[in-house]
Amino acid sequence: MLALVPESTPGGPAAELGARLAKRWQGTLTACHVPPALRPLSGAPVEPTVLSLLYEDDTDAPARAARDFHAWAATMGVDHAHWVQAASGIAQTLHVLGAWHDLAVMQRELIPAEHLVDVLGEALLGARIPCLIIPAGRAADVYARVLIGWNGRQEAAHALRAALPLLAEAREVVLADGSHPAEDDLKAWPPFAPREYLLGHGIEAHAKRLRADPKEAGAALLREAEGYDLLVIGAYSHSRTRERLLGGATRHVLAHAQLPLLMMH
Repeated sequence: MLALVPESTPGGPAAELGARLAKRWQGTLTACHVPPALRPLSGAPVEPTVLSLLYEDDTDAPARAARDFHAWAATMGVDHAHWVQAASGIAQTLHVLGAWHDLAVMQRELIPAEHLVDVLGEALLGARIPCLIIPAGRAADVYARVLIGWNGRQEAAHALRAALPLLAEAREVVLADGSHPAEDDLKAWPPFAPREYLLGHGIEAHAKRLRADPKEAGAALLREAEGYDLLVIGAYSHSRTRERLLGGATRHVLAHAQLPLLMMH
């Protein structure tokens, strides 16, 4: 588990959720502190010489933070934990650390509101791992009711597969199918239809047809997700340019969702 945290001290919603999942799944936990100056950054990595001008840190702080975090992680039942501090923006940090982790957890409030969609969007495109994005407050680690947004694209399949451990613990799983035959990447592979795939993993999902104009897909999906504990969707099934022009579902969900999101490109 990788938790991107705004706090330079142990704890906080993302770290706590990561710790609970790591304990339950017998995994490791890495907490990566992202200093405030780095959170709005997008685009190419910033040179270290520039970063040194953006924030100050006394030399003993990282060592103290690591000791405190290891002690806190032990109280959470996590035996293998690491503390690191980001030296680049969120997208670059996720791209590098994602290679060593199975799931990233972060709070929406980690990123200033005016930069949220662009920074999170870039992060999702480069992360290569599923990202669990949680709203403000203490996040649950078990999601009783889960909605899967399905559009027939490979990104949706990646997100669905990444969510299997959480789906297996859910009381209710609903598949909101908004796919269009002309855009269904998986239509030639019927053995891997989503409901059949989930059933093969012991998960029974109820299907519900989601009918919406492509320009309104994000809003329709969020309306459908009211009352659910988690929304699982693929991120950026179309190019970012096309999503910007058409007001894509990914951008709308990132900007307006008030429930936890499990997303993967």
